Parts: sequence; C-alpha cells; structure tokens
Amino acid sequence: MNEETNLVEFTAKLGGVIFKKAELENNFEAVYSKVIERMFQLQAVGGDEFLVVLGDIGG
Repeated sequence: MNEETNLVEFTAKLGGVIFKKAELENNFEAVYSKVIERMFQLQAVGGDEFLVVLGDIGG
C-alpha cells in the first residue's frame, strides 16, 4: 500500500467515527462544529483541506 491509499483509508475511518458520534449524540451540528473548531486550533488545515478529514477526498 502506498501513502495515498493509507490516507484514503484513514480519512474514511475518521469520517465514519465522526459521523457515528454525531449520530449517537443525535446532534450533528455540535459534533461537526467541534471537530472543525479543533482542527483550526491545531492549525492542521488550510483552505479547503479540512474537507479531507470529513471524507470529501473525491474529485
């Protein structure tokens, strides 16, 4: 497996975990808002890159 494949798999799993947490808490807005806030706090994203964490990695 190459690095890109690993990133795709990780992104899919992370997106699923975030979605499941939102579903279990029955509060999608709060969970996704918290995830995005935390990503910006960590300065791990720039521009549209935060979409990758949420699973939007398609063309």
